[in-house]
Amino acid sequence: MDPSVRNVVPMEPDALGEQIGGVAALAEPIGETIESSIRPNGLEVLKVRVPLGVVFFIYESRPNVTADAAAICGSKLSSFSGR
Repeated sequence: MDPSVRNVVPMEPDALGEQIGGVAALAEPIGETIESSIRPNGLEVLKVRVPLGVVFFIYESRPNVTADAAAICGSKLSSFSGR
């Protein structure tokens, strides 16, 4: 492997595990109320975080990005290769 690529792509399982663990440690944002207000007529308006319908990644063949995509999308990941 070219040394310049080796420094960019952390291919060690421990490094990938740390990255995935960092994503897993993030707080669950779904259902979180971001902002709320009460209108003059008494109607309460809430801005609430909801799940995305589709997450789309375009990237070069780097194993760390594939692992990050899997961590973000969980079991709903579909992967396609251009080659």
